[in-house]
Amino acid sequence: MKKFVLLILVILVQSCCFKRGSEVERYDIPDSDKDMIPYVENQQYFMIHSQGYRFQCAIEIENNYMSNNEDKCGDYMSYEYYYVNFHSELPSLNIDLNLIWNFEVSEPATVQMIVNQYLFNYDSTLNLTTLEINGVNYSDVYVYTTDDDEFQITEVYYSKSIGILKIIYKNGDFLQID
Repeated sequence: MKKFVLLILVILVQSCCFKRGSEVERYDIPDSDKDMIPYVENQQYFMIHSQGYRFQCAIEIENNYMSNNEDKCGDYMSYEYYYVNFHSELPSLNIDLNLIWNFEVSEPATVQMIVNQYLFNYDSTLNLTTLEINGVNYSDVYVYTTDDDEFQITEVYYSKSIGILKIIYKNGDFLQID
């Protein structure tokens, strides 16, 4: 029994740290990269369905820091993350926009898009497109698509200056900014 208690104590001592580590580096996302997701907290954003139904989307923003050492037992680095949730109740729409930023290399940040839990990607080798909505031309538009054939949404048109412009469904219906 004493050996068992001693073994437990040794394991506990090795798994605990007695001195909290220090943050040795902090990586902040440049504001110019955060502007790639052009929404503000509690912004009123309206879209319209192809059948004429107008609805409001809610915008929620989370901006915080993560660390490479969650228990902070040793020295650690902190990384900023930037996340925007764009959602509506009817139609049921939940879009997560995550700013992917690699502090280790000097590559431009990218916007990752998850629509109703399905990952959407854009092909960075394709040229950006132009899109007309209600007589307004939008340039430098990214077309996000998913590889999942069973999902009802097929394309999302996105502009770094405006945000989500248009969402296209398999059945031909669409949502677009109003």
